[in-house]
Amino acid sequence: MLVVFLGLYFFTFAIIYLFVAYLLYKRRQAGRSFAQILGFVSLVSGIVMYMKYKQYSIESGTIVGLVEAVKGGLILLLASAAKD
Repeated sequence: MLVVFLGLYFFTFAIIYLFVAYLLYKRRQAGRSFAQILGFVSLVSGIVMYMKYKQYSIESGTIVGLVEAVKGGLILLLASAAKD
C-alpha cells in the first residue's frame, strides 16, 4: 500500500513540475512565482531529508535528499533567471 501512495505522490509532483515548466515556457508571471515556491519547498525538503536520513544512518536516503535539494536550488536559479 505504501508503494501505491508513494507512486501517486511522485506522479502528482511530476505533473506539477510539468505544469510549471509549461507556464515558464509561455512566459507567464504565475509560472515564475509558482516555480520559486516549488523550488524553495524542494530545497527545504531536500535539506530536511538529508539531515534525517543522516541521523538514522540510511546512506541510500542521503543521496535522495541531496538530489532533491539540488533540484530545488536549480529550480530557484532558473526561476530567478527567467525574464518578466
